[in-house]
Parts: sequence; C-alpha cells; structure tokens
Amino acid sequence: MRLTAHVGDVVWLTVQRGRYSIDLPLVPSTLSPTRVAPAPRPLLGMRLAMTQQCETLVEAVGGGGAAERAGLMAGDLLETWNGVALNSAAAVQQQMSRAQVGDTVWVTVRRGGVPATVPLVLKN
Repeated sequence: MRLTAHVGDVVWLTVQRGRYSIDLPLVPSTLSPTRVAPAPRPLLGMRLAMTQQCETLVEAVGGGGAAERAGLMAGDLLETWNGVALNSAAAVQQQMSRAQVGDTVWVTVRRGGVPATVPLVLKN
C-alpha cells in the first residue's frame, strides 16, 4: 500500500496487537523518508599512535594521501589540529569526526624538536 501525504497533514496509524490497539497521529515533516547516502569521510592517509607521554605520533604515511601532500612524515608528532591540543586518542577522534571532505585544517607538528604548522587538505 502506498499513501501520499503532504507536510502538515495528519495521518492516523492504528497499531494492533492481540485484542489491544492504539491510534497514533503521524504528521509528515519536511524530511524525506528516502534514504540518503552518508557524506564521504575524509581520509588522512596516515596511521597514528599515542606515545607513553600522551603525544600523537605519526607511525606511517600512505602514498598520495592528504598527510603526504602536506609533507608529514613517519616520526612526526601532531601537537594541534586547528589550534586544539591533540593529547589523547579521543581528541584526535573528536577532531576527525567534525572534519569533512574538502576542509583545510591547520596541523602543528613537531619534527626533531622543531614545531611547524602546515595546512592539511582533507580528501576521501
């Protein structure tokens, strides 16, 4: 059965189980019931690990990824992501969850004790 309803209409749905039934009002919203594909997630192109000192270590950099294009290398320590300290795995995950493909984030890395801030363009 297909039912056409418009925004603001009230549609009554009767749910029956055994001898009990309940009528529920449904009001269509502006949202489409059609499934929407999730937005693509950005990929950094590097593998990270936490050191015993709670520093975010770049363990490896993948070929052609965002990290490689930004000049990051294995052994670099990530210190900040758009000014937010990356002192735990949760902090890294939180920043990545907010990022979208196409974003440019500013990452501060420390290589050989020397800090540098570089732009990282996120791709998928």
